[in-house]
Amino acid sequence: MGPEQAAELQSLASRLAYSGMPATIVLHPSLYRIYFVERPNVPDEDVGDAVKWQIKDQVEKPLAELLVDAFSVPDDAFRGSTRMVYAVAAERLLVQNAVDWVTATGMKVDTVQIAELAMRNIMSLMDTEQGSIALLRLRNTSGTILLSQAGSIYLARQIETGLSMIDGVEESVQARMLDDMLLDIQRSLDYFESQLRKGVVRNFYVAPTRQLMDVQVHEYLQQQLNVNVSGLDLADLFEADDTFTIDLQGQCFAAIGAALGEAGN
Repeated sequence: MGPEQAAELQSLASRLAYSGMPATIVLHPSLYRIYFVERPNVPDEDVGDAVKWQIKDQVEKPLAELLVDAFSVPDDAFRGSTRMVYAVAAERLLVQNAVDWVTATGMKVDTVQIAELAMRNIMSLMDTEQGSIALLRLRNTSGTILLSQAGSIYLARQIETGLSMIDGVEESVQARMLDDMLLDIQRSLDYFESQLRKGVVRNFYVAPTRQLMDVQVHEYLQQQLNVNVSGLDLADLFEADDTFTIDLQGQCFAAIGAALGEAGN
């Protein structure tokens, strides 16, 4: 967020009288990195603090300049092997800037969250009788795929292909980018089935996007994958009316996921 966006946020908060309201910040994936590392042998409440030493040789900045936390993977993902966690590292200054911009509006920041956990909160609303499910969210220059079972994340992975690489580009470029995206997704599904031994994903959802595209990603994936692929319509989860359009859902996706997390606390 730059000065222009901060000014827009200030204007919006003033117009809607949000001063004093609690707020949750969802960090864009470009502002943090995720590492899959061995879980430190410490009590659960200390994992977030201790995991920084697991990634100290992988990060580009001194640990003192980073905020580091962790979220766990269910124990049954390992079946007796080493327990692992996802460590999240974000530059302290960038996070503080975001907090300062929101605080300047009069709102009170309660939580700083990452996109994967906002996605998980939305997945938790889906029918658990479906078994294992996957959710793909594409942004402008990248994407995220989550694989979960019973509301727990078993696999979180970044996809290098984004909307700008497959929409409004030459056909040959589009085909190559779609193939790259498909390869990343197939590797994730194979890892989930063979390494984590969680079985075949039966239902694969593609999150709504902020822009309408010439290529319907869920239709392309339905043709390429041996799973049931569909576009996720949040209106079905919330029984919303026709005003809750796919475009609006794409704009509010992370905010909705964050709100669900706060409601569950």
